[in-house]
Amino acid sequence: MKKFLLAVLSVLLIASASAGGTIAYLSTQEGYATGNSTANARVKQIEQARNSVGQLVTFAQGQQVFPAVYGANGIALEEDGNKWPVPNDKAWQILDTNTLGVHDKFVTVENKSRNGVYVRNWFAVEGGVGEKGLVHLFCNGAEQGWSYAELGNAEIDGVTYGIVVMTYEKVLEKGKTTPPSLKQFYLDCRAGNFEIASFNGVIDILVITQATNAVDSTDTQSNGPSQVYSMLDAAFGEPKLDNNPWNGRNLWEKEQDSSYAEEGNVITVSTAEQLAAVAERVNGGDSLAGKTVYLANDIDLRNESWTPIGSSVDTPFAGTFDGNGKTVYHLNVKNAAAGLFGYIVNGSVSDLNVDQVELEAAGPAGAIAAYLNGSISDCSVTNAEIKGETAGAVAGITAGNGIDYSDLTYIHSAKVRDAIVSAAKYAGAVAGECGSSVQLGYDGSMSVKANAFVDVDLEVNGSPVATVEAGHGTNAIDPAAITEPIE
Repeated sequence: MKKFLLAVLSVLLIASASAGGTIAYLSTQEGYATGNSTANARVKQIEQARNSVGQLVTFAQGQQVFPAVYGANGIALEEDGNKWPVPNDKAWQILDTNTLGVHDKFVTVENKSRNGVYVRNWFAVEGGVGEKGLVHLFCNGAEQGWSYAELGNAEIDGVTYGIVVMTYEKVLEKGKTTPPSLKQFYLDCRAGNFEIASFNGVIDILVITQATNAVDSTDTQSNGPSQVYSMLDAAFGEPKLDNNPWNGRNLWEKEQDSSYAEEGNVITVSTAEQLAAVAERVNGGDSLAGKTVYLANDIDLRNESWTPIGSSVDTPFAGTFDGNGKTVYHLNVKNAAAGLFGYIVNGSVSDLNVDQVELEAAGPAGAIAAYLNGSISDCSVTNAEIKGETAGAVAGITAGNGIDYSDLTYIHSAKVRDAIVSAAKYAGAVAGECGSSVQLGYDGSMSVKANAFVDVDLEVNGSPVATVEAGHGTNAIDPAAITEPIE
């Protein structure tokens, strides 16, 4: 039985037109995958609709949706299209504005990688697809580069969904956005209280985008549809009913318990909810000084808005965070200081990977920490877009603590791959700004080991600048001396 959908990003209120006003919710799961560790494809799934003056805006929650009809006389919309103007010969168009109850939901994919990518959209429509489905999708076709295939019905966690796969049969170049795959949807005219009740009060459309790197985008012959399918199939498998991205996954489950294990001075974190509970504890005033936070599992933050651990200068993190070689995925922060950690003062983070990062800050920004007055060692950052007043892929600002901070504040053995770092003041591949006595790569033991970075673009005030380890600070290791390979 459906309980709670992880990664729900938008909710649409649906009300039945028949007496009784039964309510249902249309939920969309947004996500993406990179196929394998070498793909390094970073994309953003976008959902939009038109506002009252025709401008594209973010798809809004809380809209009432009624079974679709056409014109003032309320002619019922039917799947065969005989009584309403489906532009079958012009599939790129949207439905006639006289069609009431048809709602915009433009799903596009933006390429935020450094290279061209191939993309595929999957849709799971509760109740099935085709003539017997009650929720219908109106999609683009070959004119806009999309192929469409209904694979049939499949059970996802005991619930029947119709599975649709759409593939963009071209290279999506760096910085470009696809035409919409899904454009609109509507509730069938047959949908009444009884039908809505069969969904246990909830109707869901799930959406997932898959992306992988393209071959040389200048070679148009190698980038035809057959190459697109070949590369996507190699990364994710052939699109079949039993290979849908939800197969074998428990989407619907009770909300995870946020209670972490604490024994002595060790806090063990296993879920995103538990990590959020640690953040809440630190942000409430407990710096966790003298305690170790141990990450037992990989954590997926699901692109939901994250409040940094140590979100302000008054509530910093002062403990030890042992990443245990695990990875935190899909970090999304908009905050005065943006990062998995906000302020670290006399604290440390080690052996942690952060992948798929999107940060935006009015102040410092860095994937591991916005402000570092402590240490970061043996950590990696991949597939990141970071914006801040001062920004680095690993840390926004490193600063001393007034004691002997050359030994206490450092970033050591960090690895950065595929990042775009933008700043108003200083931007660096590892740190945006270094304190005057802080040497990147130096850990206080005289065993200098340079940080490593590849495929990092830096911008200051919107203009590209040379890629350097630190945007400001004289003690950073010369990038030319970096020899350690990035695996």
